[in-house]
Amino acid sequence: MARSKKTLVDAVAGSVTDAVASAIDALAHPMQTVGLAKRKAVTRTKVAKKAVKKTAKKVAQKAPTKKVVKKAVKKAVKKVAKKAPKRRR
Repeated sequence: MARSKKTLVDAVAGSVTDAVASAIDALAHPMQTVGLAKRKAVTRTKVAKKAVKKTAKKVAQKAPTKKVVKKAVKKAVKKVAKKAPKRRR
């Protein structure tokens, strides 16, 4: 199988051609270009909002509730009370 060699000049020419074609297309169809830009912007904000909500959920799940905190405090108090030397009478 022969490998197709692409030179640097070919690569640059291809990218320039693509850039020119997309610029001409944008000038020829301005309303489509604006619509596409709006859709992309809306999608980005939706994705960002979703990421924020997901992060908030994770934080909320990891954050201890009042009940958990009270239980942990009680457990710690009992543990300390057990280890403390008992008073002699």
